[in-house]
Amino acid sequence: MNKKIFLVMAAICCSCLFSFAGGFIITNAAMANIQTQRVQDYTLHCKKLRIDVQMDGPIAITTVEQTFENSTSQRMEGDYFFPLPKNAIIKEFRMEMNGQMVKAEMLDALKARQVYEDIVRQMKDPALLEFSDQGMLRMRIFPIEPKSTKEIKLVFAHHMPIDNGTYEYSYPLNALKYNSKPIDEVVLNVDIKSNEKIKNVYSPTHLVDVVHSSDFKAKASMELGNDAMPSQFKLYYSTSSTLLGMSMFQFKEQNEDGFFIADISPGFIEQNKIVNKDVTFIMDISGSMRGDKIIQARNTLTKCVEILNPGDKFEVITFGTEAYQLFGKRMIADEINKKKAFAFIDKIEALGGTNMDDAFRLAFTEKVDPLRPSNIIFITDGKPTIGEYDEGKLMKKITDANSKSHRIFTFGIGEDLNIKLLDKIAADGRGLRAYVSEGDDISSTVTNFFSKISAPVLTDVKIYFADAPNEYQIFPKNCPDIFYGSSLTISGRFRNPGNSTLIVEGKLNGIVQKFEYDVAWKEEAMSNEFVPSIWASRRVGDLLDQIRLTGENEEIKDEIVTLARRYGIITPYTSYLILEDEKVSNVDRNGFTIFNDGALGQGSMNMEKEYDDLQKDNGKISMTQSEEVQQLNGAANYSDTKAGNKRMKVNEGSESDKAMDIVNYNTIANGRAMYYQNNQMIDADVMTNSNLKKKEIKFASDEYFNLVNTDKTAKEYLTKARNVQFVHNNQIYIVVD
Repeated sequence: MNKKIFLVMAAICCSCLFSFAGGFIITNAAMANIQTQRVQDYTLHCKKLRIDVQMDGPIAITTVEQTFENSTSQRMEGDYFFPLPKNAIIKEFRMEMNGQMVKAEMLDALKARQVYEDIVRQMKDPALLEFSDQGMLRMRIFPIEPKSTKEIKLVFAHHMPIDNGTYEYSYPLNALKYNSKPIDEVVLNVDIKSNEKIKNVYSPTHLVDVVHSSDFKAKASMELGNDAMPSQFKLYYSTSSTLLGMSMFQFKEQNEDGFFIADISPGFIEQNKIVNKDVTFIMDISGSMRGDKIIQARNTLTKCVEILNPGDKFEVITFGTEAYQLFGKRMIADEINKKKAFAFIDKIEALGGTNMDDAFRLAFTEKVDPLRPSNIIFITDGKPTIGEYDEGKLMKKITDANSKSHRIFTFGIGEDLNIKLLDKIAADGRGLRAYVSEGDDISSTVTNFFSKISAPVLTDVKIYFADAPNEYQIFPKNCPDIFYGSSLTISGRFRNPGNSTLIVEGKLNGIVQKFEYDVAWKEEAMSNEFVPSIWASRRVGDLLDQIRLTGENEEIKDEIVTLARRYGIITPYTSYLILEDEKVSNVDRNGFTIFNDGALGQGSMNMEKEYDDLQKDNGKISMTQSEEVQQLNGAANYSDTKAGNKRMKVNEGSESDKAMDIVNYNTIANGRAMYYQNNQMIDADVMTNSNLKKKEIKFASDEYFNLVNTDKTAKEYLTKARNVQFVHNNQIYIVVD
């Protein structure tokens, strides 16, 4: 390492931070007046990040465009670093400095490791050790003029690793604790091309929009604002010649049961392969729907009818004091019948009571065609007031009449709802539920959802393993249909290593189809650390739904608390416990106090109320809890496991406290949660294994770096913070300054 970089490093511990979004800049802030200001006020930060990826078979070409901003009045200098994937080839690097294109230096993995370790020693922050076995691109930047921006473009190619037919792509994204302020804009686009049929395109870390334009082309994209995000973006894709493709992800520690996620997708489907369906729309037109709600309801129904496929059949039922049908039976969705529906919808007026009983009676009058899936879309803004209005009796009537023939999807408007009743109707009908607050856009919520289920590919889906005793606690318990443009993600546990067969059964136009996939369970698989959290999220969501819909049970509550704390899931049972921990360790982080006493006190009261209101069947809290539980139940990526995080926001928006989401300081490592307490990151298992032998290691010592470089499991813990405690090799490691 040259002297110039060491001079930069010398000022790091008191005046520099790095902005981490793949590429980052360490600045020399010695010229800035840092005596009276916070360090964060004098750091160069990444303002914008755009990532475009072209995948062609196993080769990925990544184009990174970053805008860095010097918002201070000081001229700065610094070094740009970018951790490179193994075997990466730089195709283009562009940055202009004083009218000249600057040349970057490539470091191999061995030299890069030394640079990473030097930065860690000086900054006393080990996050970069995550990349200690990778190469590096490095470039000197001077000058960085005051009130200016620097734009950098980097293009590199690398060969993606492949495991059992699934390609893996990874990109290091921003983690908020390293940036002086949030990134304004993150845009990521991935274009995939293959000579074989593309099936699964899946991100376990982020919610991405996936579009298949043909059998051999697909696109994945996302846009992020200034929210927190996992430190790595990961995307997987696989190919298959069968109707459904499957990608399997495992996590297993030795001597413990394993976890798995299987993502199943049809990929691109031609119109003639889409299953024709029956749809019954049930719309509440009671007096409470007057005004903007009834206008939105008309628009919603019109849009849903418009996007029906030519082979679909449909019926429209409206209910107020009584229920009425448009046709009397489901009719083919041709242009003539659609026009009749539009005229009927246009005349809808809001009037009368709320007779749900009569509406469902009409919906169940016509028998289901066994060759066609049948869906009911039920939209209401109130509670039943006419006919059968007792929740238990009405639910029994619906269950007995339906006999699981129709899938029922419920949409609630406003807070004056019997949310538990709607949740139960959707759960028993093997459908989903959604809610919009008073004044929100009903149309976009319902039509966006209906678009996703408009093209079924496989219905009445069942998933199981050939050696059932080895696999257990598989979610979802009742599989939804598989639709074009989406995938079905299942998660579960397995006991022993060995070979198995995953079987997917379903109906294609009434004919049973069966797909089999060979699975090899591993003795140890530690790379997919997101897998346990996603499984735990689904398990906790299922248990919470049991409590919400059938009442509290002490054993179920204890299991929720145990799982939630081990895997970092926020629930009404654990949010209060975590806040109590914060009261004990309410310390400065990154130069400011996360909570003041008033904020903690208010947060405690809010969370106690949420806990007490868990059994309520109406109101804003009940609506929020229903939505959170459903998100946990259907978690398909790591972001979905954070459904309850917003309940931890205390004093949000405060200038003095900088808006305090404590869960941003918690993370996962090797499949388990790690919690920030008393200036330490503590592995969840430390709390339940306090009797184990303890081994103390000094931060940044030779022993410390030797452990980083020789033990991949320990490395995952060590990269999370300077002071950590974790359970490994049957002992507790404690890293101290």
